[in-house]
Amino acid sequence: MTLIQEAYDKYEGIYGYRRITIYLNHFKNARVNHKCVYRLMKLMGLKSVIRRRRYHYKKVSLSTLQKMC
Repeated sequence: MTLIQEAYDKYEGIYGYRRITIYLNHFKNARVNHKCVYRLMKLMGLKSVIRRRRYHYKKVSLSTLQKMC
């Protein structure tokens, strides 16, 4: 549980259970299952920050009728 809390604090709550699982398995050499991490995070009340998607503006192109005028 302390490793999960440490990873959560290190990335300021941005990482969810999937990325924390990858972090623990790859960098901390702690073989953990994603379901176990999910349950423990739920018990500790840790939730990841949901970031808003960026809005992509479309370039307005002139139609053929507007070009003729």
